[in-house]
Amino acid sequence: MTPSNTETIEVADKIQETVEIVDQVSEYSHVITDSLYLLVGGMLAVFIIHKLVSKLLYPFLSETGLLTRLIKVIFGTLYVLTLAIAMLLVIRELGFDARAIGKITILVILAGAVLVFFLVPFIPRLPFVFGNLVEINGVMGIVHSISSFHTTLKKFDGTLVYLPNALVMASKILNYHQVSERRIEMNISISINSNIQESIDIFMKIMNDDKRVINDPAAPSVFAIEADSSGIKLVGYCWTKNDDWLSTRSDLWIKLVATFLRTDHIAMAKPQKEIYLIEQKR
Repeated sequence: MTPSNTETIEVADKIQETVEIVDQVSEYSHVITDSLYLLVGGMLAVFIIHKLVSKLLYPFLSETGLLTRLIKVIFGTLYVLTLAIAMLLVIRELGFDARAIGKITILVILAGAVLVFFLVPFIPRLPFVFGNLVEINGVMGIVHSISSFHTTLKKFDGTLVYLPNALVMASKILNYHQVSERRIEMNISISINSNIQESIDIFMKIMNDDKRVINDPAAPSVFAIEADSSGIKLVGYCWTKNDDWLSTRSDLWIKLVATFLRTDHIAMAKPQKEIYLIEQKR
């Protein structure tokens, strides 16, 4: 037998093996198609329902509350059940008895869901998730990524800050995302000769006239907190939605300063220093 004939036979054998594999795949193509339909369709249905529930219920629930945790565990269980059912369908179509395996699988998934529901509060975890606005160890930014070793914050100037998780857990963490309302604090000093009551009334009116300022958890208020030779210090407090905090604070400051500057009986305090001249004796 010549080498050319040997190579021809080997190529023919490989082609025959490929054809047999294609035939086997074709035989189970409906199984693959059905399982993919079930997997994709089930996952998509659970995802849509989860999104609707999150928009309708989550704004009215505490992020760490019992009901919120229950909803998350239920939808997590549905995702896993959808995947398990798709796998059991494939096993059954391949000719195996999936009844015993199915019962064990469902029991394991349900037992795992119950275990997760009760153990989640005791599992150590970082007090923020991807996308939260936080301040960690004096660095403020959006949580860009979380790995096993580092938490990455994206600052407002676009730079990335990598913080070791050990440092993160040992630092003071301010999470501005988990609160629905946020307080605005405004400190301003007026001249000692200004009309104090008129200044307070104007301060209150500016805050009350802004539609973004809310009365819950507390109505706007103004207090005189300090007085010295340079002037009287006023502090105003008001609450707004977390998403409106920065824009509301900026607009209130602009209106407050502009109003005080054009009001006759009110003047902004100016820094003062007293200089004593000591005459030296000759």
